[in-house]
Amino acid sequence: MKLPKLFQKKGASPKEGKPKNKEKKKPFYNRRISFSRKKATRVASFLFFSVIALSLLFNIIFFSKYQAIRDSVKAQEESLEERLGDVSKADMIRSDAVAAFGMDFLRQYFFIPKDDKERKERLDVLSRYLVQGFDTTGLQTEDFSGNRSVKDLRYLKTERLSAKKAKLHYQITYEITEEVENGEKPKNEKDKKAKKETQPKVVANTVEVAVPVMTDGKGYAVYDYPRLVKEDLRSNIEGKKEELQGDPITSTEQKEIQLFLEKFFTSYGMSDDKLPFMAKVDYGLSNQVFQSLNIQQVVTTGNDYQVIVHVRYTDRETSLTNLYSYDLKLSKANQDNNKYFVESIQ
Repeated sequence: MKLPKLFQKKGASPKEGKPKNKEKKKPFYNRRISFSRKKATRVASFLFFSVIALSLLFNIIFFSKYQAIRDSVKAQEESLEERLGDVSKADMIRSDAVAAFGMDFLRQYFFIPKDDKERKERLDVLSRYLVQGFDTTGLQTEDFSGNRSVKDLRYLKTERLSAKKAKLHYQITYEITEEVENGEKPKNEKDKKAKKETQPKVVANTVEVAVPVMTDGKGYAVYDYPRLVKEDLRSNIEGKKEELQGDPITSTEQKEIQLFLEKFFTSYGMSDDKLPFMAKVDYGLSNQVFQSLNIQQVVTTGNDYQVIVHVRYTDRETSLTNLYSYDLKLSKANQDNNKYFVESIQ
């Protein structure tokens, strides 16, 4: 017979009184990373030098780009300055001053005095117009015993070669005076031994000359010898008749304008007292006697008329008659005696 367990806790299972088996605890391991000081120094050094290398690389790249940009800007500035300089030189080579410079040079160049001392002075004067290092041997005139002078000099044109070079064209008339021996044959031995007589020979000529000049943007200089050229300035240009813009007029208006213009050109040729009442002009011609006129074109633009007319005038002092062409602008006038009025005449 089993005795009841008096000391058993109420509600407790009988099995709880038995000793429990202890759970086996897992062993605890303390993990430590093995990292030596030598390795740490090596890694730090690598990182340090890597940062320095990257910094140098970025600096090199930045400097290269900066240098390229600066060189590009400098090149653009130099190009701009060069273009501005070319514009300045081009303005110099197109200015009226270069024509005056060429005329002064040609007057000195074609002037050859008879005296040797004056000829040396001529070379000194010419050297001021020439580029530095110019060979002046071709300017020597020792074999010439006479003298040359300029009679007339006219500027023709400027032939532009580049931004700083051009050829200046002139027409020059010069006169050469030279002592030549008398062409008479000696009559006897005495005449042969006598000093040969000479007489002055004068030759005039007109030529066209081209003077090569250059500029540095400040002044001018001749860089080569002048050259004789021959150019025909005449041209076979076809003359095209320009038609006036406007509406045609009636035959009645044509006759009225014809009569009015005959009166007007009569007054215009002599500048008489009637002229101010017929035209808006300060003064007319003088001593020109009206002979006839021929209207070439006439059109109307509302109340105005455009007229091209050929007029024959005879000089009052002579019998010479000339034909002249005029362009007129007419307007309707209120006066009964002058139905038309000349607004302008060209």
